[in-house]
Amino acid sequence: MHPLFKGALFLTVASALSKLIGSLFRIPMQNIAGDELLGIFSIVYPIYMLTLTLSVAGIPIAVSKLISEKRMYGDNASITSLFHSARLLAVLFGISCFLAIWLFASPLSSLLGGEQTRFALVMVSATLIIAPYMAVYRGYFQGFEMMHQTAISQIIEQIFRVGIMLLVVYILVGLDFSYPEIAGWMMIGSFLGAGISLIYLLFAYRKQPPSASAHRTANWAQLKADSTSLLSLAIPIAFGSLSFSLIPVVDSLTIPYGLQHFGIAAENVPYAFGVYSRGIIFVQVITMIAASLVTPLIPHLSRMRAAGDLFTVQQTVSKIMFIVQLTTWPVVIFSALLITPLNITLFTNTSGNSIIVVLIISGGFLALAMLSTAVLQALGYEKQAAGFVCIAIVSKVIGNLIFLPIYGLMAAASMTLFSYGILVIFNFFLLKHHLNVPLFPVSLRIVLVVSLCLGLILRFPVSMWEVGVNSRIEAFLYSLAVGIFLIIIIIAFLFFWRKSGKQSK
Repeated sequence: MHPLFKGALFLTVASALSKLIGSLFRIPMQNIAGDELLGIFSIVYPIYMLTLTLSVAGIPIAVSKLISEKRMYGDNASITSLFHSARLLAVLFGISCFLAIWLFASPLSSLLGGEQTRFALVMVSATLIIAPYMAVYRGYFQGFEMMHQTAISQIIEQIFRVGIMLLVVYILVGLDFSYPEIAGWMMIGSFLGAGISLIYLLFAYRKQPPSASAHRTANWAQLKADSTSLLSLAIPIAFGSLSFSLIPVVDSLTIPYGLQHFGIAAENVPYAFGVYSRGIIFVQVITMIAASLVTPLIPHLSRMRAAGDLFTVQQTVSKIMFIVQLTTWPVVIFSALLITPLNITLFTNTSGNSIIVVLIISGGFLALAMLSTAVLQALGYEKQAAGFVCIAIVSKVIGNLIFLPIYGLMAAASMTLFSYGILVIFNFFLLKHHLNVPLFPVSLRIVLVVSLCLGLILRFPVSMWEVGVNSRIEAFLYSLAVGIFLIIIIIAFLFFWRKSGKQSK
């Protein structure tokens, strides 16, 4: 097995499980409290994720990348100094971002559609006090390829976060609290989940310190030098990562404005956004594999690049790209063609079917965008990746402002697809030039054609006899059968691909 898969398999599986839990918990939340609560949560949470990304400024990824490179030279003193500097920077950025949201909560909530989002915004921002500091420890362990520590901490955080959130929602709905109150109090789950995860990481670090110099204190001059080198690398990385936080934020800021000009009353905006957010859940599930591979991929490729092994880099990137697309596009095709029974199974009705389909397709391009951006960052093209992100975000902003008041939520979904699409095109143009990595190898085209044909066959009972349309139980059983069939198909493709021993170009 390839070294990347050996070293990162545990982290990848744990990250995928963590992201799956974090995505799917919105389904029982919507079933318990409805689309309005889902809408408030989905409006506020991207702002938190954006602020979290800014608060750590790419420091965890930078730490893991720099540690991977310095380990080649046995420079433990520099590694320890970087770690101390990263922790201090994370604390400063986290507190600053928390105070910024707390102080400007009222104007921010006005931009997000009204006072009904303010309480949730303030509550979730408290997590910023803990999360950046916790993230640096994860980056530290990743740099030493101690992936199991990061993996366990991610699962701990998500289980406690989701469990507490759903418990709070269930209790407060029974007590007849308002949706804004429920949305605010449920955010305490994020704070407690991050806190419990940090406690685990602290125990893991103190129990098994990676180097003898781990407790050395850096002086001011060293701290300044480390901070400069960290930020010079971390800021472009953070900006590249922002693409996956900023586009949802663009929706949070522009959809309430656009829908009101489209003719929807302000009090009905959270419900409409909740319907739109159903598609976001599909996107998160679709991108689960790609997002899970990004974390271990960057330090691994950085180390190979530092060693000058570009051939292995090219082979690794090609294999990873193929596997991600193999596990992404069949899911996209099947989900889009069978959206009616899936929507009924998960959300009880067919509201927003066409919008969800567009978002599902955008999920396929988002998976490629996430992975290709990570590869560019690992290979030293952080600034180019950041420039491509700028183009995608500007396109999304302009498109939403122009077309949302005219076409409503379909415009927002279409501009999401367009933005991720152009980001993939730019990224792969650069990768093709430097690594000769194909976007759609011949073997993948065969997979796409077979998946499309099978998807159309499975759609036939839905369109002809309305299977999975008239009953939620029927929709669930049909969706379950299709899901099992899809898993078998993907496993079969993986088996034949591995058996062949090579990927067709």
